[in-house]
Amino acid sequence: MARVTVPDTPYRVRRTPTQYRASRQIERILDAAARVVATKGYAATTTADIAKAATVSIGSVYRYFPDKTAVMRAVVERNTRRFQDRVLADRTPVRGWRAGLDRAYAVYVDMCRTEDGFRAISGAGLAAGELEPQDDAKDPLAEAFATLLVRHFAFTDTPALRTTLLQCVTLADVLTRLAFRLARTGHQDTLERTRGIIEQLLAAHEPAAREPAVDGPAVDGPAGHETAAQEPAVPEPATEDRVAVDPVAAEPTTVDPATGDLTAGDPTAGDPTAGDPTAGDSAERESAAC
Repeated sequence: MARVTVPDTPYRVRRTPTQYRASRQIERILDAAARVVATKGYAATTTADIAKAATVSIGSVYRYFPDKTAVMRAVVERNTRRFQDRVLADRTPVRGWRAGLDRAYAVYVDMCRTEDGFRAISGAGLAAGELEPQDDAKDPLAEAFATLLVRHFAFTDTPALRTTLLQCVTLADVLTRLAFRLARTGHQDTLERTRGIIEQLLAAHEPAAREPAVDGPAVDGPAGHETAAQEPAVPEPATEDRVAVDPVAAEPTTVDPATGDLTAGDPTAGDPTAGDPTAGDSAERESAAC
């Protein structure tokens, strides 16, 4: 005869079950609580209602849970695990963390529409944080998202990222509940705005993308960064009318446009008329007299 093992009970219960039948009884209590709360609402639901729907005695409910709030906290814990399992079960590759976020939130919204446990919480009208354990500052869903972003999308695991993820999970929880109070199948505009808010919060922690080099091959720069290879400087060509300086004689030289030779000294040297503005007129008068 095959041996039946007792399944793990991850919920916070007063007494840990030691038999398979007891573990199944806890699951029946959670299923019944989800159905009743989804139908009647949290405020109108009593512990007796939960026991009746689970077909157990009210004493069996109190054996594991002190009140209906503790029962619903266990429902929330089970919801979180089921959500994680469904997200991780989808092995379809996604391009970028934004696509991964869209997929995960779409799964969450769909479970709020179709599963009693999620519909019970989304429509319960509970105050934010009422079902959260007071002795635990960590949120299992935020922890799961941190692992996903760090391992698969190269986010840096920092306290600031963890805080932002806790903000995202809290906002998504509150606003998604609001969306399902506004409309039975979820108020679409509220759902879209919720997704957008989460994306904006996480974008502040997005890993910086490396920019490809524009010209030339990439070379290693400071601190391991890649930089574009610099082009060698091209000397500026000399112009013909530029004056060069002879370092020995320290006399200006000019370039002859006709021959291309360098002529040292004063280009007007040897010309008796250079520098005399009236010399040309005197020569013309003497030629005319002859």
